[in-house]
Amino acid sequence: MIFINGVCRTGDWASRWQFGLTTADLLRETQRRFDVEGQRLVELDSYVAGGQRLWSAVWRSGDWAHRLTVGRETDTFLAETQALFDREGLRLERAEVFLEGGRFVWAGSYRSGDWAHRFTVGRDTDTFLAETQAFFDREGLRLTQAIPCTAPDGSLRWAGIYVGGDWAHRFTLGQDQNTFARETQRLFDAEGLRLDQLVEYEVGGTTRYAGIYTPSGDAHRFFLGWPVQDFAAESQRLFEEEGLRITAAQVTPRRGKGVRLQLKILDAPSVPIPDMLRSMREVYASVGQLVTVEGTENLNLPLLTDLDAGGCGGTTTTEQDQLFANRNNVGADDITVYFCRSVTDVAAGSTWNGCATHPDGQPGAAVSSIATRWTLAHEVGHVLGLRHCDDAGARLTDRLMTGGGTGSITNLPPDLDASESSAMDASALTVDL
Repeated sequence: MIFINGVCRTGDWASRWQFGLTTADLLRETQRRFDVEGQRLVELDSYVAGGQRLWSAVWRSGDWAHRLTVGRETDTFLAETQALFDREGLRLERAEVFLEGGRFVWAGSYRSGDWAHRFTVGRDTDTFLAETQAFFDREGLRLTQAIPCTAPDGSLRWAGIYVGGDWAHRFTLGQDQNTFARETQRLFDAEGLRLDQLVEYEVGGTTRYAGIYTPSGDAHRFFLGWPVQDFAAESQRLFEEEGLRITAAQVTPRRGKGVRLQLKILDAPSVPIPDMLRSMREVYASVGQLVTVEGTENLNLPLLTDLDAGGCGGTTTTEQDQLFANRNNVGADDITVYFCRSVTDVAAGSTWNGCATHPDGQPGAAVSSIATRWTLAHEVGHVLGLRHCDDAGARLTDRLMTGGGTGSITNLPPDLDASESSAMDASALTVDL
């Protein structure tokens, strides 16, 4: 499957993102957009799918001089980058590198400018970090792109693009996804820093993340491990409703285990469903679980919009049986989530954020309009066999499966422990994606 890591920010420029482009498509589309629409390439990423080299690209409107080169070996790329700087005043803005036939192959997007500029290649991690700090301290250069590549001998090497500037700057490297998501949120909340560039890479078979942050008052959204169709739909919604543009997109084809959701909507929750999905993907990814949405359907069932449920963990009511019978296009291993206005425990007379009790053979959960951003992940966790995790007499509010309600969670994103990860892996509803 194809997954996306991305960043969207507010802006007023024309913008376009495409993926699945061949090299010929990339060159042709970049020239067409420059000639016909006045758009310049500002982000590119290369990946392999189905044995073919493909590209993802972001263009935006602009009036600067621009150049795109693809398919250069390292020495040629370095010489051409220097020549474009010396002769035409073009600065390397974005670069991409990959191994092909045991050699590094480069692509570069250049733009006109008058700022100080530096480009380095072939650094090991320690050298790259030390050099990045030295450039900042001694020359006022800020890292604007970190480019990892695994050498033929298996070692990780880094390239970096630096520009002169006077803004606050932060660079993080080597974090797992959970830590990266938390740090990105902390930097946003505490220091007003927005994620400009992110990169997912492998170290010894382990996935790690790097991020570059700069200050801004822009609205901001970032995505980690979203299925491409979900990312495309959500980024389009953000563009139309909130004026956010894609500014970074990294394609990560991979296979893994995870859950397939079917969403059935009777009443929209107060926390938007995309935000619930984002939170679910964030915490599930921390234990290596992927999340896909296989389908979404609006249901007109006024008598079931306010759902009477049995005690969660017990038997279902007639209304639950009727609701869960709505299974259009639902596969045997799909988990169906029904979004209702309210979910009430008829025995106790209390309302719930959600309930994961479901009829036999119809795995799923009901989520109410008062649900928090973590309710979806919590209830699907129950469907996968997870129980509330609290110790006797003490609520564990740093955990997703706390029994004190997901509104009480104090540690963002909340944790899943090793035993919960193992239980999720063992569930028949955790499938190969």
